[in-house]
Amino acid sequence: MLLTCAEFENLSKQIYFYINNDEKKQKKLDIKVLSNTITTKYPKLKDTEISSPVQIRFRPLENWSCPNLDANTKCSGIDWWSDYTGLKHHRYANFSKATFQNCYDALASLFVLELYVAALIMPQDHNSFDFDPRYVLSSNPCPYFSSEYYRDLIWPVPKKLPDFS
Repeated sequence: MLLTCAEFENLSKQIYFYINNDEKKQKKLDIKVLSNTITTKYPKLKDTEISSPVQIRFRPLENWSCPNLDANTKCSGIDWWSDYTGLKHHRYANFSKATFQNCYDALASLFVLELYVAALIMPQDHNSFDFDPRYVLSSNPCPYFSSEYYRDLIWPVPKKLPDFS
């Protein structure tokens, strides 16, 4: 759970820098700032559907929002985040928060962010890179999650993400 959530935070920061076009100028990028920036720029991110062996179709970031940057307000839709921060700062006291459900939800959310990062860094014209291996996300698809938006060797032209269609 710790690694998945840390990677979610890292990708959130990369998307933030992409949106704001400023590498590391912001002094403190907490989850509220990241959430607010990302969900404002990509409001349809919540509509991104993925599948897993456990759930046929679901939207892991369907309720993600943080409209208020007030110190006392928590972001919604990423309930696993507060359990992660508790675990990160007080590992032994909060070990019970490293549940399968939290890990599953965090990993599914990370998968959606990875799809968005891939869409941001790859050319939008799919025909221009059809057999170029630089733009293939994986020749070994993720065994945990799948998506219509995922580009691999088997499905060369993915469906566009909600914010890019």
